[in-house]
Amino acid sequence: MKTVLIISYYWPPAGGPGVQRPLKFARYLHELGWRVVVLTVRDGIWPARDESLAAEVPAGVKVFYSVAPEPEQALRRLRGTTSQGAPVGQLARAPQNLSGKIIHWIRLNLFIPDAKLLWRFAARRQAQRLMRLYQPDILFSTSPPPTTHMIAYDLKQRFPVRWVADFRDPWSNIHYYTGQRGETARRLDQRLERRILNKADHIVTVSKAFGELLAASYPEKTDIIPNGYDPEDFTSGYKRGPRFTLLYAGGLNPNRWYPAFWTMLRQLLEEGALPAASTRIHIIGQIHETLSRQLQELFAPFPETLNLENYMPHRAVTARMQQADVLLLFLEKVAHYRGHIPGKVFEYMAARRPVVGCGAADAEANALLEKAGVGRINPTVDNWRRDILLLYDKWKEAVPFTVNEEAIRPYERRKLTERLSNLFDTLIRKI
Repeated sequence: MKTVLIISYYWPPAGGPGVQRPLKFARYLHELGWRVVVLTVRDGIWPARDESLAAEVPAGVKVFYSVAPEPEQALRRLRGTTSQGAPVGQLARAPQNLSGKIIHWIRLNLFIPDAKLLWRFAARRQAQRLMRLYQPDILFSTSPPPTTHMIAYDLKQRFPVRWVADFRDPWSNIHYYTGQRGETARRLDQRLERRILNKADHIVTVSKAFGELLAASYPEKTDIIPNGYDPEDFTSGYKRGPRFTLLYAGGLNPNRWYPAFWTMLRQLLEEGALPAASTRIHIIGQIHETLSRQLQELFAPFPETLNLENYMPHRAVTARMQQADVLLLFLEKVAHYRGHIPGKVFEYMAARRPVVGCGAADAEANALLEKAGVGRINPTVDNWRRDILLLYDKWKEAVPFTVNEEAIRPYERRKLTERLSNLFDTLIRKI
């Protein structure tokens, strides 16, 4: 039987967007006849915990855990942070107080390639044992964090195995490093990145722009396999409710903060263009503390309209997506991040509900949304206002919403995993 060893920091009970890709790949590779072995971390620092995801791991998938010493724990104690989850966008903006700035500098300049670097050494014995025990045909490491690739690199040095390095995000060019890392740290990180890209037998990433940003020098061994959605997570469908509902699902941090959008919504409520009694705005997920306060202050005159809700299990969120009248999307406000296609884009498409997005109109995500017929991304208040009011009018008149099914179905997780499985087969045949 063909065997793949997957190395992923994010694995149930980890919640948040990072776990979906490795989890769904493992599930469908198993269905496609692969023996799947997973090496992950025990009790990692994740953005959230979602115990419900454990039920999605097939019984035949063998999961092994390694303790990962976390420098982040010590930094949290110095910061005075008590939360168990990783703060949303914790590296996106530098703290303003002196102690916070010092800790932020340490995190970015001494922990290379990332704050999980000690896992590379803690996992070594377990990883080598799994290689000897299962003798995998394929080694598949997925990042972030890049430390997963360092573990795979060490294994590749010792064992005759084909290695596929999967990048859900860029490495040294990721947006929150821009202008915040010192020159020595930046060069060291780039050197590690080049070492991984050179050594890996194949590179996979999630968008064309990320492929160009990350692996432009390796086009012959780079493939794009985007994120996607699982139809089993989208079975409840839409039923029109008594209130016009806008929903944002996901983390809300300073890099996704568009104050003009929220001010525009407040103005629509003040004008009565959106009646407060029949309008609801829901945000589900982790919200940066400052932004939470600003939202509550902004919508204080309409206390029944705004609802801020904590992280909830994945299936519960996708059910809420399907009931929304408008799904809100906020792209990262970083120039070279236009190739970033958030995982929620595919789930919004799968929900088959209208999308209003804020960000650059030339973003790759916008092309996907427009082709699917679910919505679009715009950079201006006038466009956001027009789209919201148009959708409100259609909601009042109960106009059915239709989408381009042919543009959505290629992103089913099983179909994407079939592409990955075919890539694995091709690499095995080259041995």
